[in-house]
Amino acid sequence: MTTAPAQQPHDTPTGEQPLHKAGANLYAGKTIGDWAIRAVLVAVMTAALAVGTWSIYTLLTTVFDVPQQIAILGCGMFDGAALFFALLSQRYATTTDSGLAPRTAMLAMVGTSSWVNWQHAQLEKWGTVGGVILAAAPAIAELAFLMFHKFAHRETLRHLGRVPQALPALGKWAWLAHPDRARKTLDAHIKAALTEHEAVAERREELAAERARSIVSVPVPSALTPAPAQKATLERLELSALTHDAQSAERSHGDAHAEPKALTKAALTKRSALPETEPAVERERAQASTPKAERAQTAPSLTDRKALKAQQDALTLALYETLNDRPEWTDIRDALVSAGLESVSRPTAQRIRERVESANPNLPRERRRALASN
Repeated sequence: MTTAPAQQPHDTPTGEQPLHKAGANLYAGKTIGDWAIRAVLVAVMTAALAVGTWSIYTLLTTVFDVPQQIAILGCGMFDGAALFFALLSQRYATTTDSGLAPRTAMLAMVGTSSWVNWQHAQLEKWGTVGGVILAAAPAIAELAFLMFHKFAHRETLRHLGRVPQALPALGKWAWLAHPDRARKTLDAHIKAALTEHEAVAERREELAAERARSIVSVPVPSALTPAPAQKATLERLELSALTHDAQSAERSHGDAHAEPKALTKAALTKRSALPETEPAVERERAQASTPKAERAQTAPSLTDRKALKAQQDALTLALYETLNDRPEWTDIRDALVSAGLESVSRPTAQRIRERVESANPNLPRERRRALASN
């Protein structure tokens, strides 16, 4: 076993303390304190599981007269299953998952074992004290392992940067002397974090829109388009074939004095009636990609949508002042159309009105004319 001085991890998140102090001796990657905690955990769980196992074994052999071999299997049924789920939970502790399923199964096994131990104490007439002692054994093992599991899981999340940065500690005197200012300071930190995340999300949305536009506007690969030389060769071959067909037709009708110009003209006429040499797949792809590209290029950006919302809100707020009442959705629609904006549906107009009313709480929420008529 070798020892080496501990080094502060480079990926420790800002504001978090390193797991081990500099200069501490490590044994297999852990300090003496870590090994001491694990040793105590093993001792506690061993003692608790031993008491629970003995209780179930005694219950099966003395009360139910179960054979010894079956009793050994029965006493290890609940505690063995609980230990299996505990070890599985330990695997989850080193990941970002919570391991809720194995922990729930472990809790169910421990609860069942505690209930059986309690019933054993009652059958033996040991009273409440004996029942608590026997029933507490599996619960103690569960709580000890659960606390250790929670600490290990939190430690893993902290290493991966999944634990959010803690708020600044202002101290009790700051809260006692300036409670409002201290609260506003914490609110400012929270708002700053939300603003940062919102800016990142908006930037990701813009990048996603740009990627979508680039995907739908990709040109057709040149390998699918015939080269000019290939097109000329195809045209010459088709023209030769048409001329040969026309000459054969004239000879079959006995017209040996046909003019070459007539042959050429008939061949060209038939040539123009043929379909294009461009592959049909390429034409369909070009026709299908054109509307998508146009829609992607004409899609409003995030800035345009925000400006449109602001203009809609301003026009709707002006309606409140002009009508001196709560406008109907048709009033909002007509005002937007009069201002040169697109017409909106009834749900959209209602959402605009709700947005304006939430931003201006002093606006009326019901029409005064309707209230007066009632």
